[in-house]
Amino acid sequence: TEFEQFLKENPGHPKAARAQTLLGILYFRVSDYPRAIELLGNPELRLSDPAASLSILRTLAQAYLQTGNIASAQQALLQAASLDVNPSPDRDYDELGNIYIKLSETAPSDDDRLRYQQMALLYWERAATFPGINPPTRNAIQNKIDLLKEKTKTPFSKTESEKNTSRLESTSP
Repeated sequence: TEFEQFLKENPGHPKAARAQTLLGILYFRVSDYPRAIELLGNPELRLSDPAASLSILRTLAQAYLQTGNIASAQQALLQAASLDVNPSPDRDYDELGNIYIKLSETAPSDDDRLRYQQMALLYWERAATFPGINPPTRNAIQNKIDLLKEKTKTPFSKTESEKNTSRLESTSP
């Protein structure tokens, strides 16, 4: 591609990082997930192209999901959610909740299923309480919370979720 040619001929160019970012996103869009991960997974790229950090991390998370690397997808989404420039971390927390719901559907045991459902609720509650979230998004996430609580008939209070908060970064599927 032209991006590849540009990078080959101009590795030190000021726009090389942006070309790498766009190439990684392009690889993702054409379903070349390993190449997308190779490019977008480079932490130096986020330092060289900070304006694209959020897009890089979100695309990287989706590429990891497509390859079945749930733990790396989770880490990329957590990094995206924690970016100061992220105007909508609720999106990342909502996606984390969705990941855990999918994991709960194929959990090998009832204990694992319950643990995944609790993590989904934790992330969805975090998303729903984000101060800048728009009302329709908040309502949609709240509906997911309510449906899961009804489905499990298990009361999950915010205090229980807060107890689990310290496990967020260390819990992986």
